Amino acid sequence: MSNFERDPRLFIPHRRPLLCIDRVIEADMEKALAERDVVEDSQILDGQLWEGGLLEGLTQTAAVLLNRILEEGGHRLRKGVLVGIRGLPIARRPRLGEKVLFRVSLLRVLFPLCLVRCEARVGDAVIAAGQMKFF
Repeated sequence: MSNFERDPRLFIPHRRPLLCIDRVIEADMEKALAERDVVEDSQILDGQLWEGGLLEGLTQTAAVLLNRILEEGGHRLRKGVLVGIRGLPIARRPRLGEKVLFRVSLLRVLFPLCLVRCEARVGDAVIAAGQMKFF
């Protein structure tokens, strides 16, 4: 993946203030990795990233993965809907100045449904992990 391809706007339609990932580190047919720098913006509450911003970062990373999979078949994800979350407790919210790593791995595709394993980390600490289902 070239540096040019690391801009998340090439994979998903989101723009600020709804764009919740700053860069795509890796995206292939099995997993996607993205990062977010926690800076002062509309998603910060009491010096921490709002839980919705954390979940949306995972969801947008999943959209990057799904677009990479669909690209192989000559398609592009037009609209996707998060239809389920399973076992995704949030241990803590990322604080200002921290960097969040979002990792999403493909578990199963039963077109048009897709199941992924997702994880958010700050440093070595897993702050959220579970599964998400998309339609």
